[in-house]
Amino acid sequence: MSLLTTAATLATAEVRTAFRANMQRCAIYGGAALSTLGAVIYGLIALHRLIAAEHGMLAADLWLAGGLLVLAVVLVALARYIAYRQHRRARIAKAVAAAPVALGLLMRKPKIGIAAAIAALLVGSLLGRSLGRDL
Repeated sequence: MSLLTTAATLATAEVRTAFRANMQRCAIYGGAALSTLGAVIYGLIALHRLIAAEHGMLAADLWLAGGLLVLAVVLVALARYIAYRQHRRARIAKAVAAAPVALGLLMRKPKIGIAAAIAALLVGSLLGRSLGRDL
């Protein structure tokens, strides 16, 4: 019964973490979209003023449009970094979750448990190598 409870707790934590990460990413992508929209609007206003007057506050408008575009690029880069970090954290959590399952199996049925422990060591070794490359 405790193994089922542990699995349910891990699943709940995984769903909660994934949902929170997706919400953060969506908020940052939304901010990037709004910044891009603002850049387009300011660019159009600047183009209008260029055609209308050919002098004046054009330089300020173009600088502002460029600044909003840079902000959008930074926000998209931040969202991609958070997505990468969350993916890496999920792999670490799966590797940590495998150890208690293997130990519980080892305690119940020694022959199957030994095979499971060897399998867990192999999986942990492979995950450790793949995580080591990501660092």
